[in-house]
Amino acid sequence: MNWEAISAISDTIASIAVVVSIGFLAYQVKSNTRLLKSAARQSIVDEFKSSNRMMTADAEHFANGMSDYPDLQLPPSVSTRVS
Repeated sequence: MNWEAISAISDTIASIAVVVSIGFLAYQVKSNTRLLKSAARQSIVDEFKSSNRMMTADAEHFANGMSDYPDLQLPPSVSTRVS
């Protein structure tokens, strides 16, 4: 076996290693994207649950707001955020 044959074999092995590593990186990016989307969905659900819990924490205020919303008296700090 001469040096040219050894060089050709090592180039082939290096090319295969590059293709395998690119495939592995593509898999990792896809997996990371899936995990980030899942975390974003969970964050949205957690925020929705938190705001829903705050709105329904006091049954009397919730019932008053649902039955007589136009006449609801809000504190100034809240009314500026709502309007």
